[in-house]
Amino acid sequence: MKKRMVPYLLLVAFLAASVAPAFAQARGAFSILCNVTGASVYLNGKLAGYTKPAFSALLRPGDYRVQVVMENFQPFETVINMTSNPQNLRVNLDPENVISQQRPLRGRYNLRVNANVVGAQVFVNNTPIGSAPASMKVDRGNYLVRVSAPGYLDYLTAVRVAGITTVNARLQASSVSVRVVIPATFLDDRDNRERDHRDRDKRDRDQIRLFVDGQSYDTLSFSLPAGRHNLRITSDGFSFSADFEFDPGKSYVLEPEFIWKAR
Repeated sequence: MKKRMVPYLLLVAFLAASVAPAFAQARGAFSILCNVTGASVYLNGKLAGYTKPAFSALLRPGDYRVQVVMENFQPFETVINMTSNPQNLRVNLDPENVISQQRPLRGRYNLRVNANVVGAQVFVNNTPIGSAPASMKVDRGNYLVRVSAPGYLDYLTAVRVAGITTVNARLQASSVSVRVVIPATFLDDRDNRERDHRDRDKRDRDQIRLFVDGQSYDTLSFSLPAGRHNLRITSDGFSFSADFEFDPGKSYVLEPEFIWKAR
């Protein structure tokens, strides 16, 4: 019996010169049951929803910084390790005046916030206090510090001030840099043999069409918001698509591979 040779196209992602293929990951059900309705829930510094009084989401496996924040309540923060198994978290927010009743506030202390992004805006308990580095005098107690800048994920942390306190915020870029490289073996060189290699990118665009989330791109180098995206390349009768999960602040090189499989 003769075996048939069947061509397959693969799209391979390279991150920092190493292969990083995208794998489908099962999501796990994560829920928060809070004693306060309307509290804001942040996952890795990004607003994910509100307690009603329960909050639920489907999360991919990995570590998540969970923060639950409500005005006039002490903020809650923890880190969870999510798997494909369901995970429930009970959160009890205490009113701010509980600390006042337990221990009198004495003295005011300097709270300073630094950031790795020039011009990042600093908020303390959702009140803007200026651009980083910023500082203010505050009473002893718990504070929610948020640092924001265009093109970056918000940095969010809860701090307990009982003396001079410094917060060093490191913001992560919310976009990723992507470059698609088409191997020379994929291209028809019959009309391009006399061209200089500097025309290769234009030649690639002439022979290959690229779609990102269904939108046509006229360049093979571009930026995208972090997250999951679908990339599709077409050329004459061929069409191939793949989904990729892009982490914020990273650079990716995507290169299709052509594989023959005998069966």
